[in-house]
Amino acid sequence: MKAIAMRFPRILAVLGGVCVLAPGAGLAEPPADPAAVIVTAMVNSLAHMLSDPKLTASDREHEFARLLDEDCDLGLVARFVLGNYFAAANEADRQQFASLFERWITHMFTGKIGGFDASSFAVKSVTHADGGSIVMTEIAAGNRPIRIDWRVNQSGSGYRIVDVAMAGISMAQVEREEIGAAIRGSGGTVAGFNRALEQRLVSNDPTTTAASTGQ
Repeated sequence: MKAIAMRFPRILAVLGGVCVLAPGAGLAEPPADPAAVIVTAMVNSLAHMLSDPKLTASDREHEFARLLDEDCDLGLVARFVLGNYFAAANEADRQQFASLFERWITHMFTGKIGGFDASSFAVKSVTHADGGSIVMTEIAAGNRPIRIDWRVNQSGSGYRIVDVAMAGISMAQVEREEIGAAIRGSGGTVAGFNRALEQRLVSNDPTTTAASTGQ
């Protein structure tokens, strides 16, 4: 099966690709809205992590994984991207998928970008609806700022990022479609996809995409 290029890391990589890190890079301005606070905090943490010359590649992966755990609801994202396959999988396979999904995102993100100046990032508006919020942000990039929308949900554990959208395209929805195609290419089971993805992660192949395991 033809490899399907997953796009979620591309959106994350925008944060590290549109601006060249300068010495003494500033922080994004702190917003007042709690949904925007979690987004800005993650962006500032990423900028700090990526600008620290003392951190090794392994250190950055560990730190980025910590940020994902703190600021994102990857469990909810993983359940959503599995779609109908979530109900068909047993609990062990669901948990393994969630763990592998986080490892893959972490590996792809930290392996592809350098750093960025968080002061080029700005929250433009926050819209509240359906138990969540859409935080509309921009990253300065020449004459055409890049717009990134963040979906933030509120739960008992506070505010957590659950989706990122660019040009109106939801990355969670893209992942759902592409993961589904990859699972079908791996025998139609989450267990089969997990085995294929784990092998790719163990091989540490920098050209690997999670969806390409469905080949």
